[in-house]
Amino acid sequence: MINVNFSTDVYNGAAASTDFGSSQFWNKTFSRSGESITNLKNSDGDGSTVSFVYDPDGVGTMSHSESAFYTGTNPADDNLMGSYMYYTGAHPLDHMTFGGLVAGENYELYIYTQSENNVEIPEQLIFRVNDGSYVTSTANNGKTGTFTPGLNYVLGTYSANSSGQLVIDYAATGTSNRVVINGLQLRGPATPEPASLVLLGIGGLLGARRLKKKSGKTSVPAV
Repeated sequence: MINVNFSTDVYNGAAASTDFGSSQFWNKTFSRSGESITNLKNSDGDGSTVSFVYDPDGVGTMSHSESAFYTGTNPADDNLMGSYMYYTGAHPLDHMTFGGLVAGENYELYIYTQSENNVEIPEQLIFRVNDGSYVTSTANNGKTGTFTPGLNYVLGTYSANSSGQLVIDYAATGTSNRVVINGLQLRGPATPEPASLVLLGIGGLLGARRLKKKSGKTSVPAV
């Protein structure tokens, strides 16, 4: 699991995905001009080959009184949902990209999107991944203090392209011309550690040797 938080605050919760425990590492970034980040850390703090690039219109933070999560069931979640990067306008679409993925493999993508609780016009996200079908969140007035699917986060499964990327095009839709993104989570196929690969290789050789001895054949069967 790769977690990205658009904030200067440290967040170590699980957000809506608890499969990796209630305490997780989040890569934090908060740049008005965007950033290209390499070797993101996994949710357990170990390194990875995954990269992330984004280029927003700007970033923003909420006061405690403006964040529904500060007075929600878990105020610590305000460190994720109380800040954001934003994009203004429906067209052209803005972009952010995860790279260093396994081409053709499926990844679960969580996109968190909730603005201040005093916005005059509810905000709504529209996005697509790798030029696929568009997905639209429910219009959000910023007043929900719990993680609610479809409203303040959207979850989908997408295949990495031939370059090992998930290219996310996004914009505002509905009656508001602004949309915010508080953070993202990316869950993909497990990759064995180098030591595990060595053990798998030894296990395969031992298995092949047993088959060879049992059959009396001189060739090693394919595995």
